[in-house]
Amino acid sequence: MKISVLSLTVFILFLILFVSTVSAQTGLITGTVTDSKTHEPLPGVNIVINEIQNLGAASDINGKFEIKIPAGSYSLKASLIGYTSVVKTDMIVRTGDEVKVMLQLSETTIDMKDVVVSADYFDKSIIENDLSTITLGIEEVRRSPGSSLDVQRILQGMAGVSFSSDRTNELIVRGGAPDETLVMLDNMEIHSINHFPNENNSGGAINMFNVALLQNIQFSTGGFISKYGDKLSSVMNIETREGTRSKIFDTNINLSTAGFGAIMEGCIDNGKGSWLLSARNGVLGLIKDAIGKADVPQYYDIQFKLAYDLSTKHKLSMSGIFGSDKIFEEAEFDDTKLSS
Repeated sequence: MKISVLSLTVFILFLILFVSTVSAQTGLITGTVTDSKTHEPLPGVNIVINEIQNLGAASDINGKFEIKIPAGSYSLKASLIGYTSVVKTDMIVRTGDEVKVMLQLSETTIDMKDVVVSADYFDKSIIENDLSTITLGIEEVRRSPGSSLDVQRILQGMAGVSFSSDRTNELIVRGGAPDETLVMLDNMEIHSINHFPNENNSGGAINMFNVALLQNIQFSTGGFISKYGDKLSSVMNIETREGTRSKIFDTNINLSTAGFGAIMEGCIDNGKGSWLLSARNGVLGLIKDAIGKADVPQYYDIQFKLAYDLSTKHKLSMSGIFGSDKIFEEAEFDDTKLSS
């Protein structure tokens, strides 16, 4: 039986399209497993996906692992003999995306007798202090109703926290003042992470921190340790994630009430390091002519993070955030009212 060149070409194109479609519906879960005290990488850690049987990975000598998985919502469990198991929930895998996880295991005593050691289901461990402290991940902030992807507005609904107006994201903790909240970004003290900030406090109209770069938030409403200085009410410690180490270049374009922008990231030196860059522009500035506004608030923000492993125990990282906000007034000039 003879097959025409046209039929063979159509069949090959169909096969390529089918393979591309199937492969495009998967994502990656990558991460690093370390000791919670020494921060050294843990090799041989068993990582399994709870929702899919016989799917998982083991961490390599540098504590890294990678799991190729279909798009969906999952939870994974990390276990190692001599360490307490940890379960990480809210793993939202999207088509073609990479979800990065940082897992820390704590040592535990193993008795050869009949003793059952069990761990908490949720990975909400707070190493420094767990008194009056909550920990939030990126998916909890993303799915929070009414937060508008603002890390401070979601905290306004916590116990003991109030605010003066819904037009600002200021935090008033346990009857204190808005300027009594310490904001830490990757262990750096920042006066404000908001566009159009309120004078002498950490509140503002729009948060300039991009939630897509969030690793987790620890918010302490009291009992925080002395390294945070003399702040009286609360401490908000924001930790940003690192860029991908499995791709040379990756980009993501996003649009939300906070603005329109893009996130670019990639690896350095074959995965020994990574870079991450986020740039956003305000939405109102793009549609000012359509809505007919004369006084239009315009703003943009830039955020980046560089990380490089000097060794298995030492890492060099650099983070930065920049924001600019202005209000442009457009008014017609009437020269007939000028006197001679």
